[in-house]
Amino acid sequence: MQELPRDPVIVNPFDVEGEWLKANLHTHTTVSDGSVPPQERIGQYAREGYRVLALTDHNAVVDVDALDPMGMILIRGVETTAQTADKFAYYHIVNLNVPQDFNPKNQNTIEEQIKLTTDAGGMVILGHPYWCGLTIREMEPVRGIVAFEVENSTCRNIGKGTSSVHWDDMLAAGRMLPAVAVDDVHGDRDLYGAWTMLKAKSPDLAGAIEAIRTGCYYASCGPVIQYVGLRDGKLLIECSPAREIRIMSRHSTGRWVKADCCDSLTRYECEPRGDWPYVRIEIVDAQGRRAWTNPLIMPKKG
Repeated sequence: MQELPRDPVIVNPFDVEGEWLKANLHTHTTVSDGSVPPQERIGQYAREGYRVLALTDHNAVVDVDALDPMGMILIRGVETTAQTADKFAYYHIVNLNVPQDFNPKNQNTIEEQIKLTTDAGGMVILGHPYWCGLTIREMEPVRGIVAFEVENSTCRNIGKGTSSVHWDDMLAAGRMLPAVAVDDVHGDRDLYGAWTMLKAKSPDLAGAIEAIRTGCYYASCGPVIQYVGLRDGKLLIECSPAREIRIMSRHSTGRWVKADCCDSLTRYECEPRGDWPYVRIEIVDAQGRRAWTNPLIMPKKG
């Protein structure tokens, strides 16, 4: 029997050296159904202080080498689709770091598309599962993806921008996958709504790609996370002023911490519970904006 591809081994970005790079990993232009040409889209993100931008038009690979990066790291990508086995829904597949001559084929199954991308040296993120109508039945069998989208600002337009429950379903099933936040920008109202903070060993394409492959990042719509990890056996969380800190674990386990009245939280520390096989942290600020860490495996007790 052929061995299934393994999920990535996640690197905690707060425990490694590197440089933080603000990234949007899902972007559309007039090459497909976006509102502005590639160069104009690059300018929008460059002026906003982003350091990494992936151009991922539908079924077309933009030649990033022919564009002015305006100080950013550009990632060549493409978005493709594949039907689920029951034909009632579609997977949206964000293929990153593909070659210029990459030939996406929507008629492929998702397994075939993932193989096509990985054989070409690229990697796959599963796009907006809530918007797509995917359930654990469709998601869990899929192997070979490096992440999926927990937040997609474009998908808020139908109230399905956040896929955190889908993420929890995957984690509960033993799929320790990281998750990114993206704009999936088509029109200007989608700009700057969600991003991914990569911790890169080097501020170049190779460093950005390695960070994405290893889950060395956190996702955000606003809050800044300064640290999440284990220190002296305790779980330590440090962040920008927050209204809530949520410690999410398997099934009904976890913890919720809420600031009193007009106060805010910037630090929280606790003993990990023995029934927390992993934790992922959500930070919620006073405006209701969230940030998400990737899952952190907890040490076994006893």
